[in-house]
Amino acid sequence: MTWYTQAGEGLTRRLLNVPLVAECEWSLHGINDDFEKLLLANSKTRVFICSTNEAQWPALMHYFNESVQTFQHNHVGDRYLIVLISTDHNNVQFRLFVKA
Repeated sequence: MTWYTQAGEGLTRRLLNVPLVAECEWSLHGINDDFEKLLLANSKTRVFICSTNEAQWPALMHYFNESVQTFQHNHVGDRYLIVLISTDHNNVQFRLFVKA
């Protein structure tokens, strides 16, 4: 999902801004591929929503942070909001990672 603004019509239409890009993944096996799409997105805020059991959360948080910090084509201050939805409890966790 993208949230964007544009101006003009037809061949004069131009993309002005993409303040939000979001990606969702409901399978543990697809999380890496879908999160990497967000690393490529040129947007002020990126949101990733996934659903796993809570035992996976620490490893996923480590993966997300390492991915944000080591990707060479993002910029200091780029933000990634992670939303983890529990498959085994009625719980949701939000975590913001910012490129240092």
